[in-house]
Formats: sequence, C-alpha cells, structure tokens
Amino acid sequence: MDKQNGPAGEGVPAVKIVELSKRYQWRTRELHLSPGGIRSFVEGKQQETVALDKVSFSVEHGEVFGLLGPNGSGKTTLIKILSNLVIPDSGSVFVDGINLAKRPYAAATKLQTVLSESIGLEKRLTARQNLMLFAGLYNLPKLEAEERIDKLFEYFGLSEVADKTSQSFSTGMSRKLSVARVLLSDSSTIVFDEPTSGLDPAAADSFRQLIMGDLVERNGKTIIMATHNLHEARTMCTRIALLSRGRLLAIGSPEEITMAVGEGIDVALTVADAPGPMEDLKGGLSGVDGVTAVDISDTLGGKRISLHGRKDMGYLDIFSAVSAKGLKVLSVETSSPSLEEAFLRLTREEGQ
Repeated sequence: MDKQNGPAGEGVPAVKIVELSKRYQWRTRELHLSPGGIRSFVEGKQQETVALDKVSFSVEHGEVFGLLGPNGSGKTTLIKILSNLVIPDSGSVFVDGINLAKRPYAAATKLQTVLSESIGLEKRLTARQNLMLFAGLYNLPKLEAEERIDKLFEYFGLSEVADKTSQSFSTGMSRKLSVARVLLSDSSTIVFDEPTSGLDPAAADSFRQLIMGDLVERNGKTIIMATHNLHEARTMCTRIALLSRGRLLAIGSPEEITMAVGEGIDVALTVADAPGPMEDLKGGLSGVDGVTAVDISDTLGGKRISLHGRKDMGYLDIFSAVSAKGLKVLSVETSSPSLEEAFLRLTREEGQ
C-alpha cells in the first residue's frame, strides 16, 4: 500500500498522475574555423526543453482516455514515463494505487504499453517464441503459457503465422502481436502510443474495433492512448487531456474540450467572385462587433468568407459590408466549433 494514495481497489483511479515534470538539457555544438583553416566543433550554449510541466490528472477504471497534442507537446515523454522508460524530474505516478517509482514491477502487472513501432518484440524470433519469452518474464507456467498463447493467436487471427519470424509481419500484424503480448500479462490498463499510426485505413478501422469491442467492452480494460488523430479522439475517448509545450491546457470529454473555446459560432458566406483585392473587406469585417477572426479564401466560382465570434455578432453590419463591396451572397452556413477547431485554437493560443 502507498500511503500517498491509499490502497488499490474501489475508488482508486486506474492511473493517477501528480505534478509530473520532465526537462531535457543539452549543449549545442558550434563549428570553429582556426586561422590555419582547420575546422573543429566546440561546445556551445546550454539548451533546455520542457517536456512536461507539473502535469496532473487521473484516469478512471474502464475509461478510454486520450492524450492529444501537437508534436513536442509531451505525449511521448508521458507515455515513456508510464512505461518506466524515462524517469521524471519530479512528481509521481500511481497505477491502481501503486507508486510506479517505488514499486515498478508491481505497477507493471497492472499497466502495460503498446508502442507505435512494436518496441519490445524481437524480430529475429517467431511470433510464438516472442510470446513464450514474455510469458517467462510474467512468470506464467509453461503449459498455461502455451495454452494462452494458442488462444491469443486464434483470437487475433495469427495462428497461420505463429511460427514465422515477426520481422516478416506487416505493421498491422506486428501491432496485434504487441497487444497479444500485453494480454499475456493480464494487466488491467493498456497504454497505446499512436495505435493506428502506419496502418492503412482498413487496418486502422479494424484495430479501433479491436480496442473498443474486444479490449474495452469484452475484457473491461482501461485504455490510455496518445494520438494525433482527432477522429479517433472524438469517436473513441470518454475524456481527453490536451497537452501543448508540456502543459495541460484542458481536460474533459470531447464535447467539454470543444466548449473550452467558448460559446462561439462560425459563419461562412460564399460569394460570387469579384475583381480587386479583398483586404479592405477583411479589415472592415474584423471591426464588426463580436467578430474575433476573419479569413477569405478562394472557392469554386467565388470566395469563401469565414468568420468566428460571439453568437450575437453584428450580422447586419456583416451583410452591409459585403453588400457595399458589390458582392452577391450565394450561400450562408453556420456551425459551432468542432473538436478540431478547439484543438487548433487552444494550441495556437498557448504558442502565442
């Protein structure tokens, strides 16, 4: 039992992350040219990257929890800390109430990771040899391991290739073998790093069904998945943590994340093409009360004027400005912000 988080069991999160921070430091190398023309490299300035900055959140049992963010947001570092591949500078991770830093082997029985490049599989071994190797690490008796491995091969449709080396496997087959390896441990929480990265559309859809249908619904697993795929985040995740530059920007359901951009609205006007620059119209629309963003782009046979702002923006002033320009409005569309737009706006604001 870890006193900081109490005993594992009812009411204890599947994963609890407390004030997690990680920084990477390095020195640049600069080219030096001597008077004699000899080139050499010398150490430059000390550099630092903040990968995680006091990140805290909990994942409940049975959740499909998404880690969403642009490149360099800290997702991979967080996954590696959960996998015990990277040690944080400060903060704590609890898996079913077990302190990962103090009891890593006990935590590993509760949480396993499937990395995007199938790290952990020995490509020179057959699929069966790979799973037998891990069964030994999980202390499974030989006969029980053989029986479970055969069932997993049948379950994932890998029986015909069980005795082929994994280096001959497609990306999708390697990903399935990685999941089979995780299921051998009977861990309750599975962490995926970009689960459908590198898969063709059909294989990606099949793998999403495997996660949602087999792992979550049938086996009751808790899933944590780092993804760039906004469609996956929107359709699969019960909650999402949005990271940017190592900081936690927002956390909640996809709908709550979308609402985080405010009670705004998007208005798109398609107008007949007109000669002359549109910068004066863009400037005029930007000054309309309630309008916070304006974009004008080319579309088939005309222009598309996209506006974002408050729901009570000055619509009459907008149409007056368009009419004064001599433009004919062909269509008008309105919509609330999507998860994609919320993601872009929140991360854009963080970078400013």
